[in-house]
Amino acid sequence: MMNASFGKVCSFLHVDDSADELYFVREVAALTGLPFHIEPFLNADEALAYISGEGPFQDRRAYPVPDFLLLDYDLKATVAPRVIDAMRKLPHGKSLPIVVYSNSADQADALRCYQAGGSQYLVKPARLSRVRVILETLYQCATSKPPDFQLIESLREHRWHFAHSAGEKCSDGPREKR
Repeated sequence: MMNASFGKVCSFLHVDDSADELYFVREVAALTGLPFHIEPFLNADEALAYISGEGPFQDRRAYPVPDFLLLDYDLKATVAPRVIDAMRKLPHGKSLPIVVYSNSADQADALRCYQAGGSQYLVKPARLSRVRVILETLYQCATSKPPDFQLIESLREHRWHFAHSAGEKCSDGPREKR
């Protein structure tokens, strides 16, 4: 586990069309013992409304801009590159770190996300312990001063997490959709 001398709450939006996946990530985040605040969304439209401060999300004290967005690649109504493109057009979305968290280890999917303005592309691992490492690393990225999402590059040592631009295969392969 990361250094236990934490204090800052790490707030992030998690967008996935699977309620099971949203629950799984929330439960693994709790296992880390780190102070996470997760806003789960089953569709991208709600997350876009949250970031833009529209509708029920107008009160920024109740709905602050998150530290990052954890975004599934393949949503029922759309795909991550479209969501990233829409997010980057919003004032609070221009610089928001967007981490695509996908079942796909396809290099073309990762490239489309990077071209749209995604910050990182991670393949969902099969093991709980590896999901925990990802969340601990994201916490460290978001709470460093200043926030430094380049720290996520440390996941390269966990080759099963990172879809390499050189086209290397992930050793575990993607986790099956629940």
